[in-house]
Amino acid sequence: MNDANTGGGANVSAPFAVSIARACELSGVGRTTLYAAIARGDLCIRKLGRRSLVEVTALRAWLSGLPGR
Repeated sequence: MNDANTGGGANVSAPFAVSIARACELSGVGRTTLYAAIARGDLCIRKLGRRSLVEVTALRAWLSGLPGR
């Protein structure tokens, strides 16, 4: 079934941005590693007041750019 309100079956409940803690959970890296990537400019964050948010697409791009084995 293809519902026009879901963008063709896209997961509507998937967030566009997540907290630093959630980004760590999703990526499997620690807070120190994530903050180091942010400090180097490898990963961008968005600020909403005092809250730091990581765009999920940016997190995926950063992880994809890491060296593979």
